[in-house]
Parts: sequence; structure tokens; C-alpha cells
Amino acid sequence: MGGRTAWRTCPLCEALCGLELTLDAAGAVTGVRGDREDPLSAGFLCPKGATLGRLDGDPDRLDAPLVHGVPVGWDEAFAAVRDELAGVVARYGRDAVAIYVGNPTAHSVAGPLYGSALIKALGTRNVYTASTADQMPKHVSCGHVFGDPLAIPVPDLDRTEYLLMLGANPLESNGSLCSAPDFGGRLKAIRARGGRVVVVDPRRTRTAALGDEHLFIRPGTDAHLLMALVHTLFAEELASVPEDLPLNGLDELRALAVGFSPERVAPVTGVPATVIRRTARDLAAAERAAVYGRIGTCTQEFGTLASWLVDVLNVLTGNLDRPGGAMFPRPAHMPVYRRRRPFTTGRWRSRVRGLPETMGELPVATLADEIETPGEGQIRALITIGGNPVLSAPDGARLDRLLPSLDLVVSVDPYLNETTRHAHVVLPPPRPAQTPHYDVALLAFAVRDYARYSPPAVPLPDGRPAETEIIARLATIAAGTDATPADLDELIIMTTLGRAVAAPGSPVHGRDPADLRKLLARPTAPTSDPSSSNAAGGELPDISGSAARSEPLADSSSTAHPAGPRPSEQAPAADLSSSDGAAGELPGISGSAARSEPLADSSSTAHPASPTPPQQAPAADPASSDGAAGELPGISGPAARSEHLAGSSYAAQADESPGAESGPSRQDETQGAGMGSGGQGGTPGVEAGPGGASGDGARPGGVGGAVPLVEQRLDMMLRLGPYGEGFGANPDGLTLARLRDGHRHGIDLGPLKPRLDEVLCTASGRIELCPPAFAADTDRLAAALDAPRPDLVLIGRRQLRSNNSWLHNIPQLRGGSNTCTLQLNAADADRLGIAEGARVRVASRTGTVEAVAARTDTVMPGVVSLPHGWGHGLPGTRTRVASADPGVSVNAITDDQFIDPLSGNAAFNGVPVTLTPLPSPPPATEAPTPSQKSSTPVPLPTAESSSSALLQESSSSATLQEPSTPGPRQESGSPGPLQESSSPRLL
Repeated sequence: MGGRTAWRTCPLCEALCGLELTLDAAGAVTGVRGDREDPLSAGFLCPKGATLGRLDGDPDRLDAPLVHGVPVGWDEAFAAVRDELAGVVARYGRDAVAIYVGNPTAHSVAGPLYGSALIKALGTRNVYTASTADQMPKHVSCGHVFGDPLAIPVPDLDRTEYLLMLGANPLESNGSLCSAPDFGGRLKAIRARGGRVVVVDPRRTRTAALGDEHLFIRPGTDAHLLMALVHTLFAEELASVPEDLPLNGLDELRALAVGFSPERVAPVTGVPATVIRRTARDLAAAERAAVYGRIGTCTQEFGTLASWLVDVLNVLTGNLDRPGGAMFPRPAHMPVYRRRRPFTTGRWRSRVRGLPETMGELPVATLADEIETPGEGQIRALITIGGNPVLSAPDGARLDRLLPSLDLVVSVDPYLNETTRHAHVVLPPPRPAQTPHYDVALLAFAVRDYARYSPPAVPLPDGRPAETEIIARLATIAAGTDATPADLDELIIMTTLGRAVAAPGSPVHGRDPADLRKLLARPTAPTSDPSSSNAAGGELPDISGSAARSEPLADSSSTAHPAGPRPSEQAPAADLSSSDGAAGELPGISGSAARSEPLADSSSTAHPASPTPPQQAPAADPASSDGAAGELPGISGPAARSEHLAGSSYAAQADESPGAESGPSRQDETQGAGMGSGGQGGTPGVEAGPGGASGDGARPGGVGGAVPLVEQRLDMMLRLGPYGEGFGANPDGLTLARLRDGHRHGIDLGPLKPRLDEVLCTASGRIELCPPAFAADTDRLAAALDAPRPDLVLIGRRQLRSNNSWLHNIPQLRGGSNTCTLQLNAADADRLGIAEGARVRVASRTGTVEAVAARTDTVMPGVVSLPHGWGHGLPGTRTRVASADPGVSVNAITDDQFIDPLSGNAAFNGVPVTLTPLPSPPPATEAPTPSQKSSTPVPLPTAESSSSALLQESSSSATLQEPSTPGPRQESGSPGPLQESSSPRLL
């Protein structure tokens, strides 16, 4: 059977792998293989990417909006949101509305380019994302040390000779805050060239087994180990900081490390003192070395200190910003200009627990408090975008109990999952094949500088909005305006160009923004034959030197919340006219986290410094004197900055408002996360729609006719970026047309290059190696050396065929190692009388779950492990394959009171638990397989039908069934395609 081929980037994780899709005449994906011509992934493909066609054609995906469970048209759905949201704001004020942004938005165009405009329009302080369930400690650390929470150094894997890796399992996760296709192959290459890989983890993971050495460590003690390494470098005079490195705080750090000798921390960490000293010496002696820490170092009570000390070690060993060490990627869409301004947190605090804001968001660990606790500012409405916090937030069972009490829940999501089953309105995004793709967030963490744009492989049906349009419509509704999504795009573009021409050092400084605007709208023919070798990823000529510094397009800072009382709630939220074209940061990059040109001035959720009267005149147009940028009706007023979507979430940067302390700003239109990236949040397939928010995105090729507005915005970002054409300033530079049409497999922009001078933007202009807040928190770290230790602690677990809660509805990914069992050390099992396969009750302060025990020597004594993202099959969901083997939610027993205080990040690792063996259940008749159980379609809920009439699978038991359908054949990048059925259906 014949078919056509399309190429795109896989949207399922942070690895950025290129895919070759085979589609039939109806647009169904019938085959997936790795794109051998992609210069970054070179044909690598994991089992998740191999099943993209199954996800794309999943019959459980919603294809129409739901209002109170009834399928309706799009106009009716948006009208319901407008009426209900306006009612909540009128009754309770804007802070009664909350937004939660999940990990999948970090893998989309819509989230980064439109999310911060929605946050700004809502005008609420109640912003939550998967970032505080994942990576926020790393953002806080880099914000204080380098001045920019998104300036996160990544290990230069392809040139290092010694890699010390903590709390990371990239052979299962494919990498996190370090985008590296075939991570395992890169680790093998380190060893093949005579290098060494050392893995520190409470479990002997697949990654640990691949390394030269694995060090067991007690959960939550990474910061103790890292501080002991710092102590040894100082005590043995092994530190080798380059003399020309701009650095403050070296002596203060030396003094802090005195009390953390290897002998002092060894009993706490479980790592022998002799091993700690040897590791420090090996690290210092290596010619080129890098220290890399990920989610295990973030999701613990000392997450920020651990994240900080990772970079401290890279500095002390002379490996920061040098080949083979820890380096800063240079994404093509992110201008390099930096303004030095202090990074700060705590510009406002949560109402109930007083937890500080970080990057424009509050910790997701306190979301349930804000819903449950009466009083002014109590959350009465929630908007979720691509998230499933019932499974991903700490003590998610509590959140599940509280969501039905809300007046309004609106979800942008393709599934009825454990969270969206509570939604009054569900707005499903299109299929992945119908979306464009550019990794706004994740290219900031790539191990080589690289760019790739994927147009939609399949056009949208008539009347079907792209996800960009869905989020833009929500933004204009929240702002109380009748403006269209296209109006919002136009405003963002002109505001961005206006700031660019006003910025000294910008490639367009002093030019007329109206002239630049015309260039963006002009269709451009391909610059080369897509079939030529140049299209496979060759270098663009003469673009490496075009990194002229420019004033941030989006001045991407953040909006400050006034110190005094909130203004009255009569007017639309904040001024979207300050939306500079891009988005903020994304979740979870899980976030989240490339800097984007603020959609809403991609800073943070803006609270204007003064009330915004409905009839206030438009602010002065920064773009041109003739009003070319215009104001959207009803969205005028003070140009308070909106927060960046940060990291794996919509996290915020600081603002430039008068009197506001703010973080760095960048002149770009991107953002992302998030998230999470390796984070806990996530729902499958929440991605950007094809084309601009105006809906003009169905044109698959992007050549001829009007250029979709979303492509115009991406084009603007690339032209103003470090390799960009600069609107004629560098004629051979990068544009979206050149990337899309001349490099359809992506373009390699070269290995990482030293660029500390471009990213460093602290107030002092120097690396702040010992920030006062971190120094103060070392007292808490020292006190933990003498604290009593619980008998058993809980940690999470990554799985190769799983991605948070995203992919459990794909039959080909079920079974094998992808099971929800409780792993525990055999010695602990013997002590507690727990046999292999026995049912066990796991109890914590917050609740209990029952799981099946798996005895193993891969988990250190005193540690038990449950994978996250499970707990499916609740009444009212519609994920039939997942519900057939639901597992249990580990976040029913994690603790929302257990956080890292410096970042507000949830501490999922190191949770004290107890185990109780349970009697074996009576024999049961053979259960149907997932395919058998789902052969009869489950009806959508209606206003008349009770949710209890839907799937009644309990998530309280983890008794497992092996699915009858085998998994994909491409475990680790084998070149052959996964031939899928020509039918788009899963079952």
C-alpha cells in the first residue's frame, strides 16, 4: 500500500528526536521510524516515539468540546467559558481563578507562544505549573548564581571525559534539562574514548548499570554528598578556578563547607568517606569533566541546595563554560542580549501557607489549600492546560476530592483523565499530526546548537481550531474583550518589533517596525532544494557571528505584584498590549524553559500597579508613532508585564514595572519548561495547533498564500536570534523559510561554545557563587546530619515505556518493565515478611495505597520505589487501555507539606512510609485483556448520565495484567520502521 511521508520532531519528551512518518490517504499515521537525516538524533528512536501514530489515532481522544459532559460546537463551548468565568470574577474577584499548566505544554508551540497572554489576561496570583513538581530548584539556583533562571548549563556530553551524574536516569527518561537523543549511546561513547561515567542514585537503574561506577545514596542527601565533595576540593587544594572567571563568594563558600567533611556526611548519605574523597580527586583530575543532576536532586527537601552545588562543582573544577564541561546552549530563537538585574523570589505569597512566589507562580503543593480554605481569594475556578494534577501533584487524592467543589473547571486536554473528568468545559486540542512543532522550550538545553521546524503533516478539518487559537481565545475571553486571536497575534508582533527597533545593539535598531512587519507577512520561496544534502542539516553560511546583543524583545521579565492591597476587580485583567510576542516559560521543561519573547511580556502574571478602568485610553504604542501596533479593544491600560512561563511550566521572570525587583530579560518570543520536562505532570498529546491563532494554519507546506501568524511569530524570533537574518542585517542568516524549506530535517549549528559573557546577568556582572539565601539554608542542611532517620522512605521511578501520566493508554507500551509494582530491597522484604508478588499496604502521613511487591537488589536497603503517573480508571474517565491496568497513584501518599523551602518544589523523594503485608486475595476468574475490555466503546458522559455509569475500575489495587499486544520493536533507535495498522484506531 502506498503512502506519503512527512518529517517532524517527536513531541513526547526532551530528546528532540527527528521522526519519519508514513501517512495514508486519510491522513492516518501508519508507520514511524527515526529520521536518519536529522543531524542531532541521526535516526535514533525510542519505544515512545515509535508509537506516535497510535497516540495520534487514539479513539479515546476527544474530537469535540464538552460542556457538562455533552459534546457541543466550538462557539458554544467558548460562550460557556465566557459566561461562567465572568460570573466567577464578578462574584469573587480575579484571584478566585487559578491556572495549572502541565508538562505537555513544554512540548508545544501553543503553550510558549500564547500561555503567558492567558495568564496575564486572567490577572490572578494563583498560577501553578508542573515546574514546582519537577525542576524549580534548578531555576532558582541559576537565577541566583547567574542572574537568569533559564541559564542552565548542560553537560557537554560529546566532549567530556568524566561525567558525574546524580538523580538522573536518561536511559529511561531520554534526558531532562539536557536534550540529547540517544543519551545511552553518548554515555557509551564517553567510555569508548577512555572516559568515565559515575552514577549516584538510590536505585541501580539502567543508566547506573551502563556507567563505570554506581554509588547508592540515601534519598534526599545529595546536597550533603555534594557539599562533602566541595569540602574535599578545598581541604586538599584541588580547586582550580580560572583566574579570569568573574566570581564572587569563593571565600564564603569555603567557610560553609568546613563542617561537611566526608567522614561527617558518610553515615547520612550511605556513601563511604573514602569513596567521596576518591570521587572528588577524580573529578578534579579529569581533563574535561561535568557534573549533572536532575529530577532526583530537585524533588527533595534540599532540592535548591543540591542544584546549586552541582554548578558549584563545575565552577571549582574549572569546567564551567568550557568544551567538555558544563556549557550554555545558544538557541536560534533566543536573542543574546542581557540586562543585569537582580533575580528575586517572594514578590507575593500564597494566601494560606504564606509560601513565596517563584518565577511568577506559587507551589503546586499548596493548590489544594487555596481551594479548600474559605476567605477572600479562595480559588473558585481552575483552568488546566495539558496537566493531570490529580495524579501529578503531591497528595493528589486531596485535590481530587476538592475539584468537584469548584464553580468552574476548564481544561484544554484531549482526554477525559483523572483531572479533566471534573471539568465543566473541556477544549480538546488537535492531533499531533495536525500541529506544527518547534521546540521553543527545549532547544535551550540541547547538547549541540540545533534548530528544526515541523509544519503540520495533516491539515485541520474546517471549523477545527488549532491549539494556538484555543489558548488565544481563552486569553481574549479572560481579558473581557471582543478581539480575535488574530488581533492578539498582530498586537504581539508589532509590540515586539517596536521594542526591537528601540533596543541598542539590536540588528533592527532604529528601523521602522511597519516595514519589518511587511517582511514577516510576505510568503517566501524555498531557499534550496529540500532534497539536497544541505537540507539534511548543513551549516548556514556566515551566521555564527550575528549574535549582536539587543534589548529584550519582550523585556521578558515579569510583572510585579504591588506590595499593597489588590486593585478593584472591575476591569479586564492586565494589559495584553505589553505582550511581546512570545511566551514565557513552560512547565516541567516538567518543565520547563527556554526564554521566549513574552506573549504577555512573558514575564509573569501581571497585576497592574493601579486599577485598570474599563474606559482607560490605550497606552502609548511603542512600536510606531502612527499606531501600527494598535491596541486590542478592551485590553488596554498600564503595560504591566506578564510572567514568563517558566521551566516546565508557565513560570515567571521578574518585572520591569516601577519599583519591582526583576530578573533578566531577553529579546525573544519563546518560552518553555518545563517543564519537564521530567516532571510529574502531563497528559498525552497536548500540543500546538497548526498555524497562527487566527486559525490560518492548515497549509501544510507553509509556502504560497498568506503566511500563518504563528509562523510569522516564529520567523520574527529566528530573524532576531543569534544566527538570524536580522531583517536584512545578515542576509545569509536564518529565517523560518530557510529552516522549514531548506533544512526540513533540521540544522546543526555546531557544538556548544563558551558564552558566559552572553548569559551572565547578575546585578554585579559576576557569578554569585555563594548567594546569601543558600548560605543561610546550609544551617538546615547541617542540622539534618544529626536528625533521626525513618526506617523506610519512598522514591519515584522512571520507566522507558512511560512518560508521567501521558502514555498508559497506548497498548504497545504496556507490559514488560512498564508495570506499577512496589520495588523494595530483598533484605527489607525478609525483615518485614513480604514475599515476591505479595500485596502490600504502603502508608504515609497523607494516605495509603495497596501495591504488588517486587523484591530486588537494585534498590538500596531502607528505600522503596513506586513509578509515578499511574492510578487510572476512576469513574468518569475515558482512557480504556489505561483503565484496564490502572496501577496506583504514588501521589496519594506523597506529602503536600514536604517541600524544598527555597523553591517551593514538592519533595517527592524521601517520603517516610510504612509497609504492611496483606493477605492474598481469593482466586479470581481470568480478567479480560486491555484489548478485550475496550472492544466495546465507553460512552461520553452526558448531562443525563451519571459518571458512575462509566468505568468503575478502582485505582486502589495494583494487581497487574500483562497486555496481549507486544510492544514496539525499536527499543533503542533501531533503523527499521514500526509498521502500524493503516487504521488510525488503537484497538
